[in-house]
Amino acid sequence: MEENRNTKNSLLTFFLIIAIIVIIIMGIIIFKLYSEKTEQIKKSSDLQTQVSSLNETVSNLQGTIDNISETMNSNNLIENDNTSNINNNDISFTEEQVKTALSNYLELDAHAGCEDLLSNLTEKGKLNYDSYKDNILNDGTVITNIKFTDYKNAMLNYVSENEFEKNWTKTKYFNENSNGFLTKTQGGGALRTYTIKNVIRVNDSTYSAKTTSVVDENEYFEEEEFTFTVISNNGKCVIDSINKK
Repeated sequence: MEENRNTKNSLLTFFLIIAIIVIIIMGIIIFKLYSEKTEQIKKSSDLQTQVSSLNETVSNLQGTIDNISETMNSNNLIENDNTSNINNNDISFTEEQVKTALSNYLELDAHAGCEDLLSNLTEKGKLNYDSYKDNILNDGTVITNIKFTDYKNAMLNYVSENEFEKNWTKTKYFNENSNGFLTKTQGGGALRTYTIKNVIRVNDSTYSAKTTSVVDENEYFEEEEFTFTVISNNGKCVIDSINKK
């Protein structure tokens, strides 16, 4: 009887020890899990802090970029204004540039007078006009293969937009049809050839010039005087207005 009691006590002691060991192991596991969870929470908190810091840095950088962009835009506006002023008359041209501008103008005007302006612009490399592609209507109107805008852009190499609108559209019998093509009328006379004798500067943009001209190889000799103004158009010296004295 005593032996059975001792055996039971031994078993109870054994199981108690096992239970204590299990409890200790579980405690260690729980502690480890808790520690890992705490570390994760800490890391998550640190990560959130870093994200917030990065967001603040990005926001500051964006503000800097916006300031730089505003400054650049402001400088561009100033530069564009300065360029506009330059284009309007602030460039001083040499006598040779002014003489060339007048020579080109008179040559174009002479070719317009003999209904050969588009071919002359094509020879200068400013247009791609082909007279064989003209469509001639019964009323004598000629529909060219040239867009009106192309004709205008070609002429702006030699005249200002103001001069173009005043003297190089309807006054030269050029128009734009509903499809945007350049139209003209048939006709024209003999070609006049100009020689510029001198160019005299009146003020910053105004000049006077004396010329001679002949029609049909030395027939109809004529002396003429012009007053004209020049401006810069995309850096080129062009005629803004011209009048015969």
